Amino acid sequence: MQTLNLPMDELKQFAADVLERFDNPYVEHQVTSIMLNSFPKFQTRDLPGLKTYLERKGELPKGLVLGLAAIITYYKGGTRADGAPITPNDDQRIIDLLQQLWATNDLHQVATGVLAAKDLIWTEHGDLNLIPGLTDMVEGFLRDIQEKGMLETVKSIL
Repeated sequence: MQTLNLPMDELKQFAADVLERFDNPYVEHQVTSIMLNSFPKFQTRDLPGLKTYLERKGELPKGLVLGLAAIITYYKGGTRADGAPITPNDDQRIIDLLQQLWATNDLHQVATGVLAAKDLIWTEHGDLNLIPGLTDMVEGFLRDIQEKGMLETVKSIL
């Protein structure tokens, strides 16, 4: 909420509306559908807020950075805990880049490679490795997700 320029009462209502939507048992939240075009969504919806938060608070918003690390992890593919396959559906060039980076088994290379993809992913923002602290925080969250799992990583920032 602290990245948006709206009155606090509107921000609280917006947050409540989002939570209400996700609590609605009649709305099916298909992960594959939600994750479609995740990087362009992050670039237009979340990255400006990340930069605003950094400017206002002098630190990176952990939730947004964890969200980015979660997107990067999703593109690794694999199998969910319930046995369902994780199959990213996006621009094939983005999928290819992420597969190549994950194949290195080097989380630093994964983080820096994704954040550096200014011509493919971050077309409006350039090399995100230039944002102070972002590379290290993304890499740290990638490590936490790999070692502790997503749920424990999310709990760690709450």
